[in-house]
Amino acid sequence: MRRRVRLATKGLTCSAGLAPNFMLAKIASDRNKPDGHCIVPPDVLTFLHPLPVRKIPGIGRVTEKMLHALHIRTVKDLYQERAVVRYLFKPATASFLLRASLGCSSEESKDDDDDPNNDAEDIGRKGISRERTFSSGRSFPEV
Repeated sequence: MRRRVRLATKGLTCSAGLAPNFMLAKIASDRNKPDGHCIVPPDVLTFLHPLPVRKIPGIGRVTEKMLHALHIRTVKDLYQERAVVRYLFKPATASFLLRASLGCSSEESKDDDDDPNNDAEDIGRKGISRERTFSSGRSFPEV
């Protein structure tokens, strides 16, 4: 895939992440930039738990500071302090954080295999992201 992108775009590179869900794939694709790839192992927690909480898509600067105030710095800390998280955060935020600490994307449903309306044809790309890196030394208007 990376080779095809480079050929089709005449030299642009891309990074890729292969994982069971979108969130983990996004984290994995960021792991070996630029022009690299990362495959998340079957035991996703060994990949996920050592990471800083800020690596989870959706955890920004403010949430990171709140978690650090609770001595939660890694995804493993987030999982281990799940009772504190459930108590101190709003239900939607706590649910997102706890699901993320287990490697679950927020858009996943409980079990699509039992859904009689689930067609295999509907399964496809779940999302796409794009980043652009500008070289330093150029002013904002030049970019």
